[in-house]
Amino acid sequence: MPVIKERKKSEAEATLQKAIYHYQHSDAPSIPASAEKHGVAYPTLRGRLQGRVSREVGHRKLLVLTEYEEKSIV
Repeated sequence: MPVIKERKKSEAEATLQKAIYHYQHSDAPSIPASAEKHGVAYPTLRGRLQGRVSREVGHRKLLVLTEYEEKSIV
């Protein structure tokens, strides 16, 4: 995976985590307000707050080899 694409994913995840933190620690929690303030899609933020995991974490279960095993083969 190219470094640029990986960096964009990590930045997007960091932004989403900031939105979650904002929602959980605000005086009047509002998913739409937190999503708009941080530039995150409302359905994405709502899903994460309801317990959904990121695509990367969800797909780890489908992998046959761990990242370490894959690197040791190559």
